[in-house]
Amino acid sequence: MRAWPRQREVLCDGYKLLLVHGSALDPTNGYVYPWSDHTVFADVDADVIAMGHTHRPFVAKVGGTTLLNVGSCGLPRDIGNVASCASFDSDTGECSVHRVRVDTPKLLARVASPHQDVLKCLDRRASEFVGNLVEGFK
Repeated sequence: MRAWPRQREVLCDGYKLLLVHGSALDPTNGYVYPWSDHTVFADVDADVIAMGHTHRPFVAKVGGTTLLNVGSCGLPRDIGNVASCASFDSDTGECSVHRVRVDTPKLLARVASPHQDVLKCLDRRASEFVGNLVEGFK
């Protein structure tokens, strides 16, 4: 993994997407939360900065750039039993977060002895729900 690129720039129908794990300023280890100061990204040369290190999904605008935190499909840090992913619409330039409920008891029944930190994450319940709930997904 050390040989993998720290970031990736993708052109998609005229939009410049910057893909990082952490943040545009620290691609590997940066933390960007919904409540972080997003103005530090105003001068980044990208239409969309997609990230996920915090496992907390959000979409925010700063200047002409959209910040997209995709959250986590495995261990969300906002609502533990609602996985997240994201999409980018190249027709409109809009980003969206999509959520799917996870049957936590069924999931945990398949794990011999889950780590206590995993159990804590799956039990989290944030006061604010971010994204569109996808119903009927199997």
